Amino acid sequence: MSQQGNGYAIGCGFFIVLFLFGLIVSYWHFFLVFALVVAAVSGVAYAFALSNRLQAKELADLLDKRLSQSPCNARGRIGVINSVCLAGDLRYPRIDIACTTLDRVDGAVVDSIFCISLGPISSRSLQASSNALEAWLSGGGIFLLGDLSVEAKAVRASMDCLQELEWIAGALAKLENLSRSVTQTLSKSAGNELLESSIPQLEQALASFDSEGQRLHEARQNAFDLLGKLYDFVSVPEGIRSILNFDLDQVFEGRRLEALEQSFSEVVALNNAFRDLSRDSIA
Repeated sequence: MSQQGNGYAIGCGFFIVLFLFGLIVSYWHFFLVFALVVAAVSGVAYAFALSNRLQAKELADLLDKRLSQSPCNARGRIGVINSVCLAGDLRYPRIDIACTTLDRVDGAVVDSIFCISLGPISSRSLQASSNALEAWLSGGGIFLLGDLSVEAKAVRASMDCLQELEWIAGALAKLENLSRSVTQTLSKSAGNELLESSIPQLEQALASFDSEGQRLHEARQNAFDLLGKLYDFVSVPEGIRSILNFDLDQVFEGRRLEALEQSFSEVVALNNAFRDLSRDSIA
């Protein structure tokens, strides 16, 4: 019975194939026209979707330049807009807005990336209304802070503190490597006529490294403390924040990182000069 059923199914399938083949042969011009229409419609739809995506990409690039590092409140989290980019596929494009926001974890203020996806906004809408951008952002829970407001200045100062802390971490790591190299060389210098004459310079370099390390540790602690104060300020409810007597210039020095970089570069230059001098004397 099973073999008879399989044979019947194969026969029916073969008959259907022959019927369709005969139908196509008899009315091939109708099928050709239908295929051409489908291809044309698909091509137009693809071209339209591609054009929309290219426009969305241009708009995302424009918004990235316009909004990058803008202080904002992103769904209750204070920070800055880090980047704006096009995401999604050809049929369903979207705009991804990555925000660097502040949070307190185990007593320390840290930064994190918080991403919000929005539907594309047309450039025509942006040109038609000056409030269109704010309305589009607020639809995703992103509210820009007034550029000249104290809140915006506090957020920018917080980002500067984070940048300073990141730089200090790298500088301390490099300084630790330099100190380790000098300490190892000092341990081999006594009784070695090739290195013994360099002991005073080695000790001077080590003292400079220790002094600069202490300076960097103090700067790191100051940056941590200031970052905590700034976070506490921007975390105060908006209705209360406006009555606070807050002078950012009293607690934040904008060029502090430049001074740290200059001092550290001088110490590194001193080390490089010592290494060149030691190399020449040994040669």
